[in-house]
Amino acid sequence: MSFKILPIFRKIISVAIYNYILADDGGRALGEMLKKNQELKKLLLSSNLLGDSGVTYLADALTVNTGLSMLLLADNPFGDEGGWKMADVLCRSNRSLQVLDIHGTRMTKQAEKQVSSNVGLASSSMGVCLQPLPYTNKEKKFF
Repeated sequence: MSFKILPIFRKIISVAIYNYILADDGGRALGEMLKKNQELKKLLLSSNLLGDSGVTYLADALTVNTGLSMLLLADNPFGDEGGWKMADVLCRSNRSLQVLDIHGTRMTKQAEKQVSSNVGLASSSMGVCLQPLPYTNKEKKFF
């Protein structure tokens, strides 16, 4: 599986990849793309086997990316390590992300609560979703 094509897409504003086996290599490729694409607003990556390393790559990219407003990471197997890294980046250096969906991961309930409260301190308008997000019935389009 090759992810080398991802960095050339610099003007895309929304990417949705569901139920695909991106794993940590895909997380690395998407992280590199995020560093170059400031136009991207929504990155929907639910159910892609992203582990702690994959989420860490995405988090590192958010230290540079100031355009992303929605990141859905639901139903991926990352745990507390990936969640803490994401929370740390969002608290310290990224103010653009408004929605982070981490429900259905392997994070402990205690870590989910702590991530939610830590991130909430960084931006009062940011929502951390611990439950599935609402969508319109037929199209399954978020918001």
